[in-house]
Amino acid sequence: MNKRLGIETTVVTFVWVLVLVGWNVVQGMLATFKHAPKITQLHPSGVISRVEFGSVTTPDVLMITLGAVSALLFAVIYYAARSWQLNKRKHAS
Repeated sequence: MNKRLGIETTVVTFVWVLVLVGWNVVQGMLATFKHAPKITQLHPSGVISRVEFGSVTTPDVLMITLGAVSALLFAVIYYAARSWQLNKRKHAS
């Protein structure tokens, strides 16, 4: 196993996971910013009693497992592709 390539794969996978998590955060922020409750939904006291703008899902074991397996699969494919690319380049010169 190539140590440098292993570290590169770990960093790239970590960055990819951060990008995916960041994208989910941005989507949540946009959904929150776009939602403006109607005045007719106000409680008689002037306070909104309930605001709904989408479904909320809580992560369960299956979703966490699928996320971890996806990240691992990404890392394996990335390592294999980069390893093949480096070997091809080494044999070409």
